[in-house]
Amino acid sequence: CYRTLCYLTLFGLMVPAARGNAQDKSIDDRAMLGDRVHIGPVITQNLDAWEERRVQVLEGQIRQLDAQLLVMETADGRTVKIASDRVEQVEVNWSTARAKAAMELLDRREYRQAITAIEEALGQGVPRWEGRFMVEGIIQSALGLGSPRVAGIVFLKYLANASPPSMLYADMPLCWTAQEIDDQLGAKAREWLFTDEEHAQLLGASWLLLGAQAQTAKDALRKLQASQNRSIAGLAAAQSWRLVPPPQTMSELSSWTSFRDSLRPPLQLGPTEFIADRLMRVGETDLALGQLMRIVSQHGDRYHRALPALDQATQLLERAGRTEAAQRLNEWIERLAKL
Repeated sequence: CYRTLCYLTLFGLMVPAARGNAQDKSIDDRAMLGDRVHIGPVITQNLDAWEERRVQVLEGQIRQLDAQLLVMETADGRTVKIASDRVEQVEVNWSTARAKAAMELLDRREYRQAITAIEEALGQGVPRWEGRFMVEGIIQSALGLGSPRVAGIVFLKYLANASPPSMLYADMPLCWTAQEIDDQLGAKAREWLFTDEEHAQLLGASWLLLGAQAQTAKDALRKLQASQNRSIAGLAAAQSWRLVPPPQTMSELSSWTSFRDSLRPPLQLGPTEFIADRLMRVGETDLALGQLMRIVSQHGDRYHRALPALDQATQLLERAGRTEAAQRLNEWIERLAKL
């Protein structure tokens, strides 16, 4: 299950506070509670990224959720069909007690136990659409354990070709910041890059973009930007920003943020991590803080990515001499770590 977060304003920054959801109740309540889906607006050229977004919340039972379509029987007896790329958040009322218990381990960040439990629960009476979200839980757990190589292997083997809805691409284990890669990840990334499969090419290019295979990775990203898979095309375009020299950051920032904001909210996470990291590297502390707190406020259910962002924000405040604000954020870090 995916715990949602509410937000409080603190020194002009958004910080998260945990809030439970329907999954905290008994599995016997399934018929009454159902699943909850947050539906974003239809994206058109006239949609202003800065205007208030109207998100529709549906409750009922999901019958299908894949790369093309959401089919849901709502609580009032309607059958609703919506293009799945409009799905921005799903609160799953897990269909089995075993699946529910396994995903609660992920919520508690007991990642090793979660991987084992999710693997055991998969296929045990779990609908296929639910299985995709459980595989995402394994990927999140692998990333929480600091293993993008394992996360990439799982993504490619069990999710990439399983018709995932676009929101699940948020956990595709791409490299968004300056990171050193070990020999095992480097070897696997080269294997991914030199295949004909688009998901694998994107993963490989992401991890090899700044290394010896930089030109091949760059060429792959250019080709992937024309992919028929809009999630791959969008992520490939954002990955190409990493080739821009740091001195050009501020001249590119407006176009980066506009493109980022044109993506569905789940897919904005990685690009926001890049923008925050780049702003920190060029010394734009206040702008970087804004992007880090955007990660915390909008993607707080992904603790393995929200908590590092919150920690980075605290360090920036401390270096800037804003000790009181840093202390307040430290208090939130300690509270989140105990949830």
